[in-house]
Amino acid sequence: MQFQINLHIVQQLQAQNIIVLQIALKGAIPFELALPKGPDHLNTDLMTANEVRALLDKGMDDIENGRTMPAKEFFESFRRLHDDD
Repeated sequence: MQFQINLHIVQQLQAQNIIVLQIALKGAIPFELALPKGPDHLNTDLMTANEVRALLDKGMDDIENGRTMPAKEFFESFRRLHDDD
């Protein structure tokens, strides 16, 4: 019986061990994690409280008056509109 060492797997295990040791030593992940950023005009962090409330009120008004669409249709439309953002 022969054993073959896959260098790629060994390198992955070494990298995982280094990361786990860094987490244990520093108490944090040793690199930054981030989600993709959305368009600024949809970022509520950049809006005032009144602007956010106005958007929520508009959304509630749309729901109450039947101005809705299926989620699949909405997301397809959203992606087309914001493909370049």
